[in-house]
Amino acid sequence: MTLGLPSGLRRHKRRIRLLGLSLVAVGIAVLGGVWLLLAFLTAVAIWHYRRKMLNKRQATSTTIYDLGEVIDLFLLGTSAGLTVWLTLQEISLLVANSISASLKEAVRRVNRGASLLDTLEWLSLQHDGQLRLLTRPLIEAERYGVELAPSLMRASAEARRLRQRNGEIAARSVAVKLMFPLVLCILPAFALMTVIPQLANTLDLLQSSQT
Repeated sequence: MTLGLPSGLRRHKRRIRLLGLSLVAVGIAVLGGVWLLLAFLTAVAIWHYRRKMLNKRQATSTTIYDLGEVIDLFLLGTSAGLTVWLTLQEISLLVANSISASLKEAVRRVNRGASLLDTLEWLSLQHDGQLRLLTRPLIEAERYGVELAPSLMRASAEARRLRQRNGEIAARSVAVKLMFPLVLCILPAFALMTVIPQLANTLDLLQSSQT
C-alpha cells in the first residue's frame, strides 16, 4: 500500500521550495557574482534531474511489485468462474496499492459507457506501460477467446522475475550508496586516528634528530 501527500499540500511544498531556491539564487548572485550563480543553477538542475529519475525508478519498481499481486488476483477470480469484468470490479475494491487508482478509474470508465476492450487498452498505457503484462492476456481473452489461465500464469511468473531483478539491482546499488558515508565520514576519521599521529611522531623524531 502506498501513501501520498494530498495534492494541495504537495503544491504548497513545491511553492515553498521554489521560493527558497529563488532567495538563495538571489543571495548568491549578489554576493558571489554571475559565475557562482550559474554554478548553483547547474547544480540545482542536476539535482532535480537525478531526483526525478530516482522517483521514476522507484515508481516503476513499486508498480512491478504490486502488479504481481494484481495478476494473481485476476488468475484467482477468473479461475473461480468470474468474467474479466466482474473480476476487475472485485479487485478494484480489494487492492490498495499503486495500481488501485487506475483499476478504479477503469471500472468508472466502463460504468460510464466505455467498452471493456477500450478500457483495457487505456489501462495498458498507464504507469508507463508497465500494466501491459496484465492487460495483454485480458485483451487477448476478450478479443480472440484465448484461454486466460495459462496466459495469466505466464504473466505472474514474469512479474515475479521482474520483481526479483529489481531487488537484485537495488541490492547492488547499496554498495554505491555506502561509498559516500565511507568517503566522507569513516576515511577522514581513520586518517585522524592513524595517519596524522604517525606524521606527528615522524616530525617530532626529525626535529629531535636535528637538535
